[in-house]
Amino acid sequence: MRAHLRAARGNDHLKPAEEIKLWFEFVLFQLTSGIPYLLIWVCGPPRAAKLVGYSLELVGQLRKVNEDVLPAGHQVAVELMTSNHEPKNGNAV
Repeated sequence: MRAHLRAARGNDHLKPAEEIKLWFEFVLFQLTSGIPYLLIWVCGPPRAAKLVGYSLELVGQLRKVNEDVLPAGHQVAVELMTSNHEPKNGNAV
């Protein structure tokens, strides 16, 4: 990030929206990578490992529920509609 800041200072073609998005993604990365560190520091490695195992088990159960509701290979068709409720691609329904 420091190298990016040094390079960005000399750039005349900066796009503020993209820089804000990059900053937000950097902060989000710092938070998500800091949570496991904090969890291990507060709970200790054995309890943190149990929590991670519990989380993985929960994700597996949610995946199974999702597969039961929407079986693999089942395709969902989506059509974009305009404000007058006609298909955007021009085909009538």
